[in-house]
Parts: sequence; C-alpha cells; structure tokens
Amino acid sequence: MIVEASCRKYLDALAFKLSTYYVFKEKSKLGATFGDVLEAIKVGKKDKNPGWNENGDMIQINAGDPKFPTPLPSLFTDAEWAKLRALNKSTSSRIHSATLPTTSNGKAYVIIPHSEFNEEMVSFLKNIGVKATLFSSPDDLEVKDEDLLSDSSFIL
Repeated sequence: MIVEASCRKYLDALAFKLSTYYVFKEKSKLGATFGDVLEAIKVGKKDKNPGWNENGDMIQINAGDPKFPTPLPSLFTDAEWAKLRALNKSTSSRIHSATLPTTSNGKAYVIIPHSEFNEEMVSFLKNIGVKATLFSSPDDLEVKDEDLLSDSSFIL
C-alpha cells in the first residue's frame, strides 16, 4: 500500500504543479488530479473554464490551454505521456483493488494518521469491518499508527 500511496502522491504533485501552468477542468475542490491532466490532453476535448485576462476581466479558457507558450500535449514526449498514463492506470487499479495489505503473518492492516490514532478510532475501524462482514472478528484487523512505523524504506 505504501507503493500505491507514494505513486499517487507523485502524480498528484505533478498535476498540482502543472495546474500552475495550464488550465484544467478540475473535478476535485482540492485541485487538479492527474486524471484532469490526461483529460485535458485528449484531442478534440476542450471544456471551457473560467479565467481572467490581463485586465482582470473574466474570460473562457479551453481546458488544457497553456498559461504559458508550450501546449500541454507538447510538454512531454509521446513516450513520456505513455509512461505517465501507465503509472496512473496501475496505481489506480492497485489503490482501488479493495484488497487490504497484510502483515507477514497474513493479518489485514490499515495505517492511519497519528492524529487519528487512538483507542476509539482503532475500535471503530475494527468494528465497522466486522459489521460490513469484511472481517469475522475485530481481531482480524491490525490498525497501525503512521508515526510508529520504522522508516526502513530506501531511495534509488
């Protein structure tokens, strides 16, 4: 699950940065997603978005139109777009697989933010899983505090 979250964060950061240079039809109130970026580079798909000209007047801007001279489809090579699409697709399918990660002994687990990690939340998540028949017992789920995980990752 750490892999999926890391890839999603990378793609989100890329979309966020690109949104400072290009106009996207954002479906999320939190900003552009990588899906918004991929939608904007589709040929012939030009949704209109509100924008402002140099006088501060509101105008309509085509999704994917640049705020600077390089058109979005030309920003990366076809091979680079293909790799980004593939990463987005594999990340999305892994995140949305509805398969929980498991410990080395096969027990399902979830990692939650430290600010949410308390006895009440741990019990809540375990019991909701049982109510939804995801687990037969609350003991079938391990709830982990993100701050207590050791950083044994490596960087290439």
